[in-house]
Amino acid sequence: MLGELTVRRILKLTEFTRKLPREFGGYRLRVSAGSDWRFARLSWHKFYDDLFYIVGNFVHQGDVCWDIGANCGVFAFTAAHKVGGNGQLVAIEADPLLAAMLYRSRRYLPADVRSRISILPIAVSS
Repeated sequence: MLGELTVRRILKLTEFTRKLPREFGGYRLRVSAGSDWRFARLSWHKFYDDLFYIVGNFVHQGDVCWDIGANCGVFAFTAAHKVGGNGQLVAIEADPLLAAMLYRSRRYLPADVRSRISILPIAVSS
């Protein structure tokens, strides 16, 4: 029988595509159920209603946002849509597999949105 750690690693390596809601650009994201089991569901975005509310109400055109611990980039790519052409988004993710997913997701974006996202594959601490 496979141990829990082995199953999590397998799930983390299994990537698939999910789309953000249309009001946040409808961009495609590369995700894995190993990073968040909710991505395995087709209605995954319902689990992120609080995050979408925060981005929709507190992120504005021209803002500079930081996503520390970006995971698969739900906040990062949603906020990148909201900050507009004068804004910037910095996504920080220490896990090399997740950082690689962020880079792959960024390739799906239109050039103007892609240029506002900086991905830093580093860890942050005090």
